[in-house]
Amino acid sequence: MAPVEVQRPILEWLLRPLDRSERDAAMAQLAGNRGWVAYTARRQAEGADPETIRFVKHRERDAHHVCAVTWIDGEGLHKEGVFSIVPDPSGAYSIAGSHYGGAASFPVHRPWLNAGGGGHPLYIRGRVMGTTQTAGVRVTLPDGIPLEDSVDESGWALFPTAYPRLDDSIRSGIVEVLDASGALLNRHRLFGNSEPV
Repeated sequence: MAPVEVQRPILEWLLRPLDRSERDAAMAQLAGNRGWVAYTARRQAEGADPETIRFVKHRERDAHHVCAVTWIDGEGLHKEGVFSIVPDPSGAYSIAGSHYGGAASFPVHRPWLNAGGGGHPLYIRGRVMGTTQTAGVRVTLPDGIPLEDSVDESGWALFPTAYPRLDDSIRSGIVEVLDASGALLNRHRLFGNSEPV
């Protein structure tokens, strides 16, 4: 479980009153569009129901914390996200990066880490899909040092790193999805699809 001081900035962000004004403005500009609408949500607030917030996984490396969280937002939608939390020079924690969205899944035909990353410092996160046999994930980045995480029933693999940010060299990373014996289930590009390499 993430320490209380690490949870605090996430809870403060999730519990702000619901604000979808940026989303609504973007959708109004594209009247008649029935598909996806891309927009930058700098002020968006979730208005999460406090009774539904769950910290489902936490990993830490050198005071860089990464937390997987689930909640129901102010519109009644099930959400999940990953937050990167770092201390400032005074020791107070703040959000350094995040990815979040709906909790829906989609079919995948082979074991795959649906990976994403960002933040300062870089964090990598993903949900393992396409199998229930996964026990661990190994990510090897350009420096050759592998990052490893176990995979529990939540399906999340979380990797706080010492890299300052996401850059093109990181995109050449390799993911290995492993079963409980350590046997390889799939090996694929970090931010690619599930095609084996």
